[in-house]
Amino acid sequence: MKNRIFQFKFMLFNLSVVLLAGFFNTAVYCQIPIGSPGKTQALLNEVVDISVDFRNFSNTYYLADSLSLFDPENGTGKVLFKRYEYSTRQAFNNMLAVLKPVSPNEFPEAEYAVSTNTPFSVEFISHGLFVTGPVPVYRSNPMKNHLCL
Repeated sequence: MKNRIFQFKFMLFNLSVVLLAGFFNTAVYCQIPIGSPGKTQALLNEVVDISVDFRNFSNTYYLADSLSLFDPENGTGKVLFKRYEYSTRQAFNNMLAVLKPVSPNEFPEAEYAVSTNTPFSVEFISHGLFVTGPVPVYRSNPMKNHLCL
């Protein structure tokens, strides 16, 4: 009889230990869901890592290809951007990711330019120091009689 009482007390002790451990374990994880990945849990001021987007094979990349026009007197010109996407190149024992030019995939085809000429300007601030950037596009005729104004 004493053996059965001891076994029953030992079983109750083990059950209480398991229940308490489970309770404290859920208290630790109550702020962070167990099944959620760490990438989506970011702080408000944490730096966002965008490097993953530059290795994604489903993205289309516009890379500056050449200088199509430049006026040295005004410091203005146009840069030709071409459309590329990642593809793979394979050799005997390696696989490389390379950028290859692609044709447009939008409908209708004539809606967007395949290779865009983007205007830019260069301004010299002092000897050897200059600033370059895109030329802002301004409206020559602002809409004065527009319904939303």
